Amino acid sequence: LPLNQRSEAYPFSGYVLNISVSTRGHRDKGDLEFCVVFPLGEWTGGGLDLFEPSFLFRLHSTDAIIFPSCDITHFNQDFKGIHMSLV
Repeated sequence: LPLNQRSEAYPFSGYVLNISVSTRGHRDKGDLEFCVVFPLGEWTGGGLDLFEPSFLFRLHSTDAIIFPSCDITHFNQDFKGIHMSLV
C-alpha cells in the first residue's frame, strides 16, 4: 500500500460482504491459505456445503467458520430470509 499503510482488512488481504448471494460449487483460487466466514442476518436454510470432506454446516449469526477455500469446493444452499456473510 502507499506510504506503507496497513490494509483496512489487516490481518487479511481483503474482505467482501455478500448480501443475498447463492453460489455454485467453487474454489477461491486467489485465497492463499484460510478463509473466515461470519454469517449475518435472519434466515432458514442456506447451509454451507464443503464438498470434498462432505460437511454441511448449518450456521447462525453468532457462528464463524475457517477453512481453506482454495482447496475445498464449497457453496451455500438455498435460503429464505435475510442472509449475508462477511468473508
